Amino acid sequence: MQNVTGFTNVLFEQLMDRQVGEIDYDKDAHLKYAATYYDENPDNQVTPAEVLLYDANANPKLPQEDDKLTGELRMVAMRIKQMVTNKELIYDKKTQQMRQLSMGISFSLREQRTLIIL
Repeated sequence: MQNVTGFTNVLFEQLMDRQVGEIDYDKDAHLKYAATYYDENPDNQVTPAEVLLYDANANPKLPQEDDKLTGELRMVAMRIKQMVTNKELIYDKKTQQMRQLSMGISFSLREQRTLIIL
C-alpha cells in the first residue's frame, strides 16, 4: 500500500535529522514501495494510513498500566479486536485476495522484540 510508505516517509522527514534521529532523512533514506503484488489485484481497496498514539494520562478513570509497553500493547490489541468486530478486510498475500481479519494472527513488535499471538 503506497499510502503507508508515503505516510511513513512524510513522518520520518519531519522527525529525523542529524540532531534528533542521527540521520538526514533525505530521498536516499526514503522507504521504497515494492509491494506491487497488492496493486495487481483490482479488489484491493486503498485505506488511509493509521497511527495509534498512547498517552498514559489520557483518561484517569481507566486503570493505570504497570508500564508504557503494557499500555501500548493493550491499545494495539483493542484496535485489532475492533477491526475483527467490524469485519474489516485485509489483504492475504498467500491467496492474493482481500479477506476478513480474524483472530489467530501473530506479529512482532521489532523495537521491543516481542512476539504477540492472538
